[in-house]
Amino acid sequence: MLKECSRGRVSSSFRRKWTRSYSTEGSKIGDRVRIFPVNSYRGDQDHQENKSEPFKVKIKKEFQLELGGSLPELEIAWEEFGHGNEVIAIFPALSMGCHVHSSERDSTPGWWEGMIGPTAAFDSTKYKIICPSILGGIFGTTSPISTNPQTNKLYGKTFPQVTPRDLARCHMALFQHLGIKQIHTVVGSSLGGMQALCFAAEYPSQVQKFIAVCTTGKTSPATVALRRVQRSAIMADPQFKGGDYYPDPGPTSGLAVARELGTILYRSRDEFDARFSWDAKAPYGPQDLTFECESYLHSQANRFAKHYDANCYLLLSRCADLMDLGRGSTSLEEGIRKIKADGLVISFEKDILIPMSETKLIADVLLDRGNKVERHNHPSVYGHDAFLKELEWMSPLFR
Repeated sequence: MLKECSRGRVSSSFRRKWTRSYSTEGSKIGDRVRIFPVNSYRGDQDHQENKSEPFKVKIKKEFQLELGGSLPELEIAWEEFGHGNEVIAIFPALSMGCHVHSSERDSTPGWWEGMIGPTAAFDSTKYKIICPSILGGIFGTTSPISTNPQTNKLYGKTFPQVTPRDLARCHMALFQHLGIKQIHTVVGSSLGGMQALCFAAEYPSQVQKFIAVCTTGKTSPATVALRRVQRSAIMADPQFKGGDYYPDPGPTSGLAVARELGTILYRSRDEFDARFSWDAKAPYGPQDLTFECESYLHSQANRFAKHYDANCYLLLSRCADLMDLGRGSTSLEEGIRKIKADGLVISFEKDILIPMSETKLIADVLLDRGNKVERHNHPSVYGHDAFLKELEWMSPLFR
């Protein structure tokens, strides 16, 4: 079932709002929405009080990887919310950690703030909500910036390549440690959605429902090409040094360029054209921030580059490229059919990174299989990043 939403068209009032409320500091849009989700990476917070570290566990058991190789052990970071008996698992996207929402342990806003609570999308009185940080990222789970226990040195560039299926298996290792045998719903957007699909396919008897937002069953060549340019910018930075840049900051200039391109891909032309001034302002040189949109990109990219690790970014960027539910099956469709859970699939009309045709394929295959699946498409001007912006629209669908 496909349901179209008519909200999200660019209007003159929308254009006036962006013109009035834009700040080159990149901290707010008007009074209600952040330009970039500050808590996507925990290091980029102005206020660190009233917070505590996430829960952590070290699983001292070899962890085999899908494409070969292994990790000698896993350290997994996660946060929990709610007190229900049934479990909802939320899997983060590439630049996000386990701090999905504020809590008594950590009062700083999360990257999906407002989505967890007694009357929110995920009812904290009915469910226990668990959000683990992803394998390979910067938020506490084993990654290139972790110490290899076999060498007592950082993994760095020696960290083996992981796939979304590996990330899903890492989540299962956590759930097994916690004694959780059944998951009511797995939820994720973008790379998080890939993990949700992989988890539902890998453990079909242990998942009742899935929610997959702006994601894919197999990454397309066009998306791989876009990410390739981002990775090339990082690897071309002289400070990359083949990945052996520790303890130096590393290729921050290349990482900033990668993020600038990513920011363009995550949003839409309609938003940029409506949001930013079209007029040039002095100085006018090619190295100057002559246009308002340039100031925005520069601000966002440099904030990100100060806190994210390049090796982690490269690893997870390639991880997203390697999404393929059909790996090990005769076809992508056969791989999708391993999912027994009922589901909700959401796409965004102006998503440049993952077109809605790819989410439609997931829904079509599962509907043909006999699963109960709803598919909703939203014409949001926010493009791929709409999963962080259109919370009011998504929340009733999630309940």
